[in-house]
Amino acid sequence: MKKVMTSQFLKKSTNSFLSEVLKLNKMFFILLMIFLSINSFSQSNQRPTVLMRENFLTSLRSNTNNSTSYDTALSLMDGVQSSIYLTNNQVKTFGTKPLCMYSDIGSLGLANSSGLRVNFIEMVTIKIDSPSQLNSPINLSVVSSYKNVKYIYFRVSFNFELAQLIQAIKNCDTKCVIIYSIEKGA
Repeated sequence: MKKVMTSQFLKKSTNSFLSEVLKLNKMFFILLMIFLSINSFSQSNQRPTVLMRENFLTSLRSNTNNSTSYDTALSLMDGVQSSIYLTNNQVKTFGTKPLCMYSDIGSLGLANSSGLRVNFIEMVTIKIDSPSQLNSPINLSVVSSYKNVKYIYFRVSFNFELAQLIQAIKNCDTKCVIIYSIEKGA
C-alpha cells in the first residue's frame, strides 16, 4: 500500500514538476520573443549615417591606412567600370563582372530581378531627380544585402535638407556607407 501511495505521489509530483517547467519555458519563450521584437524594432528604426561626398573622401584621404580605400571609392564614383544600369524600368549590363550599379528611384525595384550579376557590385548609385521622391520610403534592403556592396551613393539634382534623405532611407544594412552629393544639372 505504501508503495502504491509513494508511486502515486511521485507520479503527481513529477507531473506537477513537469507542468511547472513547461510554464517556465513558456514564460521564458514569451520573454525571449518580446526581447527579440524590441531589439528588431530598435534596429530597424536606427537612422543611417549619411555623409556628404566631399567629407567622406576627405576622411578617407586623411587616414593614411585608407589610401587604397580612397582610390577605390573615387574610382567607383568617377571612373569607368563594368556596370549594371537600372533606368526607365529596364536593365542593361555592361561588362562581365559589374562593380557598380546605377539606378533611378523608379527603377530601384529591378535590383531584385533574377539573373542580375550582382556578386561583384561594390557601389550602388541612385539618382534622385525630384523633391517628391524624398517623400516616399527608399527601401535599400535588396541592394545593401549584395555580398560585396560597400557604398550606396545618392546623386541628388536639387537642394534638400539632409534630414529628408535620412528619413526616406529604409532597411539599409549597416555594412554600407551612405554617401550623397547635390549635382544640379546632372
